[in-house]
Amino acid sequence: MEGRGRRSRSALTTVWILVACAVIGTGIGLVVRHVRSEDGGGPRPIRVRPARPGQQSAAGLWLFGATTVRLDPVTLSDPRDVGFQGFGAVLGGQGTVYLYDPATGRVGVVDATRNQLAGRTNVTVQGGVSTDVTPVIAEQRGALWLVTGDGRLTRDELETAATTDVTLPTDVVSEADAGGPPAPGATRVVADDQAAWAVYDLGVTGNPALPAAVRVADDGTVTARAALPERVDGARLEPQAVALGDGMLWIVGRSAVVGVDPATLAVRRSFRVQDGTPLELHGAAVAGGVLWSYDVQSGALLGIGPDAGRVRQRVALTDGAQTQLPAPATIIGGANVLWVRVRVGSPNTLEQLITRVDAGSGDITGRFSAPPQLEVGEIAVSRAAPGGG
Repeated sequence: MEGRGRRSRSALTTVWILVACAVIGTGIGLVVRHVRSEDGGGPRPIRVRPARPGQQSAAGLWLFGATTVRLDPVTLSDPRDVGFQGFGAVLGGQGTVYLYDPATGRVGVVDATRNQLAGRTNVTVQGGVSTDVTPVIAEQRGALWLVTGDGRLTRDELETAATTDVTLPTDVVSEADAGGPPAPGATRVVADDQAAWAVYDLGVTGNPALPAAVRVADDGTVTARAALPERVDGARLEPQAVALGDGMLWIVGRSAVVGVDPATLAVRRSFRVQDGTPLELHGAAVAGGVLWSYDVQSGALLGIGPDAGRVRQRVALTDGAQTQLPAPATIIGGANVLWVRVRVGSPNTLEQLITRVDAGSGDITGRFSAPPQLEVGEIAVSRAAPGGG
């Protein structure tokens, strides 16, 4: 009996070894859970496969975590492990993704057409930048604008590695309003081909921070400055996100929005977002002629009319099978499409749901559920050249 038991266990061990070898030989890789399919079937596994060899499309949806996974940005399908790990804040560009760690000053550039981390450099940073402060990286004609400290920007020329440091002015708000000599706090940056804009806090420890904005030229010259409204319809502004779009620089607070003229920084719009319930807004993007933000309280993506703050569209991002967590989201806007990353599942895990939304109709056109094993922290979308594939 004892010999038979040993032979049975030995045979069972052999079977398990053969199964393990078969799994390794087929290169199954990391298995992720898929959300419910459109045809009403139950969840089914999706395999994250190695990246395709050779030339790739410049357009991709990138998930950065324990590894870097690339998806088709239209269908949110065909996940591919590109074989390197990203870091810090991320920003998609034309055929590229930019990486920036504001704690260490590391900068990286991903070549989307080769699925490779093509270049790295470092810039000097001062102090730390909170991970809750976004955006801290912006692209401008082959250069990056980086938040390198509270009230501090650096323009990094990628081809030459030349840098320009900009210390933002602290006299945009008065000492009388601030309660003393104001010091800079949380700083955010956006840019287009014409200029860069920083939206930052100014204040004195113990007093509420006052929001300010500046417009910065390529050479670091501040060409416009303005104190932003401290309150909008009785609510503190408390900037959470900044976005450019439809000829306006938008500053999104927890429940209020201010839109300023990009050239002069004169306030053109200011309103509390009206939705009938208390809101806590995070993230911002402009798509389809609408300002979009994410309400942490309800877990919904809100399409906000840029005139009076009425919520024109409310998009529930989950399909009912997942629990949405009250955590900030990432919103990326295209011409008429949005990609949104939100936390789902257990508070103790890092499961993320990535959703593609048609900005015109508010319809969800794709979902991808990234399980805790991927440890996804951020997403980016690289785009093809105009007229390209």
